[in-house]
Amino acid sequence: VNSFGLALGFASEELQNDKEVVLAAVRLRGWALGFASEELQGDKEVVMAAVRLRGYALQYASVAMKADKEVIMEAVTTCGLALQWASVALKADKEVVRVAILGQTPYALEYASVELQNDASLKRFPKTYENLKLFWAWGMAHKRCKPALYAWLERAQIKLNAYGKDGAARKRDRAAFDADNAM
Repeated sequence: VNSFGLALGFASEELQNDKEVVLAAVRLRGWALGFASEELQGDKEVVMAAVRLRGYALQYASVAMKADKEVIMEAVTTCGLALQWASVALKADKEVVRVAILGQTPYALEYASVELQNDASLKRFPKTYENLKLFWAWGMAHKRCKPALYAWLERAQIKLNAYGKDGAARKRDRAAFDADNAM
């Protein structure tokens, strides 16, 4: 299990119920949560370790864990599409849905409550994300517009709160933009 987390699937029930063994497995492969005992699929420490590595592991968590906001926030930060396994109440939580959309994919909005799917403030994020990708592609063809293009992309990222307080992501994006658009 220490070298191949999914080996938990071939382990005895006793080992699948051993917290230390299961933790070792899910820290290697989040998917290993699917082979853990039902009791450990409801253990917050085990589930958090799994979803921290692979948001999709949420599908194997207990119903109680799927209703735990901290667990869901961790899962959707790792993979926005993990929202599909969240409780109905958390699919209606605007903060959770916003993190899911901004974290990885705008398509997570499909798994939000109907009310939030129709929320204008959330609907703009997927469109902005798709427009950013399109605009970035166009920018590759129009290198002479580099300063204006970068400024537009930077403003969009700032509005989406995509940059952290330390500015590392902003510097990384600038370096990547400069490298991709070198004249």
